[in-house]
Amino acid sequence: MKQISFCITCMNRLKHLQETLEKNILDNFLVDEVEFVVLDYNSQDGLEEWIARSMMKYIEMGILVYYRTTEPVHYLRSHSRNMVFRLAEGKIVCNLDADNYLGKGFAEFMLKEFQEKKKIFYTSNLCVRDVFGRTCLEKEAFMAVKGYNELLVGYGVEDADLFKRLSCIGLRRHVFIQENFYGALTHEDNERVVEEPLLKKLYALYLDYIDPYSTRILMLYKGNFWGMGVLQNNVAMNCNRNDIERDRIEQCMSDKYRFVVKEDSEKEYYKEKDNLLLHEDLLPFHELSNFLKYFSINSYVSDILSTLCVENKYFPASTCFPFSKKIFLTTHGQLMPCERIDYKYSLGEVNEGVFLNISQIVQQYNAYYKCLEKYCRHCYLYRFCGLCMFHLENLKKEGTEKMVCHYFHNQKDFQLKLSRIFSFLEKHPNDFFKILEDIIIVS
Repeated sequence: MKQISFCITCMNRLKHLQETLEKNILDNFLVDEVEFVVLDYNSQDGLEEWIARSMMKYIEMGILVYYRTTEPVHYLRSHSRNMVFRLAEGKIVCNLDADNYLGKGFAEFMLKEFQEKKKIFYTSNLCVRDVFGRTCLEKEAFMAVKGYNELLVGYGVEDADLFKRLSCIGLRRHVFIQENFYGALTHEDNERVVEEPLLKKLYALYLDYIDPYSTRILMLYKGNFWGMGVLQNNVAMNCNRNDIERDRIEQCMSDKYRFVVKEDSEKEYYKEKDNLLLHEDLLPFHELSNFLKYFSINSYVSDILSTLCVENKYFPASTCFPFSKKIFLTTHGQLMPCERIDYKYSLGEVNEGVFLNISQIVQQYNAYYKCLEKYCRHCYLYRFCGLCMFHLENLKKEGTEKMVCHYFHNQKDFQLKLSRIFSFLEKHPNDFFKILEDIIIVS
């Protein structure tokens, strides 16, 4: 049995692990006592392939363990850490961020400390942000406080909350002070939160100045929801107080020492009575049209060939197959699948003759589908997506950069969408026949 497990959770942070993982292993190379447990939280940047290609020797030695889950769409800090801590074999568990360098001898130091001292847990000095989440404790104590709080979604607070609860069950907090234990890669702040649920769902952000300490914010989310509140800088407001809390954990947990959002609210921003658009241009009308296109008798009439198949095959998104319905010729002689997509996705050209590379077209479409499948197989909307894949961001960079599908729906999003569709249909029952007779057959 291993004595200490360094637990790493990672979603699309391959470039960080490529620099830190092997060095951390070599700097703490105690094969019989140490393990590094990597949880690949549904990364799409080639982490699995890199582990298989470059790190297999450490897996065979037993000092590296690799797990992968394909379910998560967003990075959830508490949930991912709870998963990897449960998978860890060590008596002592340590959270290790993908961008952190442990430093030579960190494992040996921790093993000695936990052997000599009882009822303790170790953290950094909490003054270096990059190493704030580094904590070492006995797995038994971690399970006793039921791990990280999964209700806390966001950046940073889950660590302080765990430290507080460990103290409440009688564990004494110790701080490692060795300078070489505080190494970390330098990178942009947006990389810390780019996979967070809030950032992925955010469509637009508007700011309204109130005073030097307060700003009103309006957040528009994908999926027709908005949030509003007042962002308050309590750090600046309370800098001259005489009762400032000196304990770093208490500072992290208290609103007095943080930026906070007051008067927070979130609502659906579609209101039919306030909408100046034509009825047929309303979002719920389009949602209903798309739903009926795939879930009505007309779907069989408009796609009669599918009835001849023994088993229906669903391709990612709802992109037309090349040359299946139309073809568009630009003024520059480019052949396009249709007139609605960017010219960079041309299928061929017309000059003195017609030039088409069929094998290249097939290869490119297959590459797009393979990349999209990772999203679509977890999306509740896949049966009536209605999305043309050529409208996705970064489609040309599949395999090298994380694509973002703004149409992805988890179970909750899907339930809300169905609720909107059927509520709209209840208010406008005549739209059912209008859509079937005038829209779907024509399309």
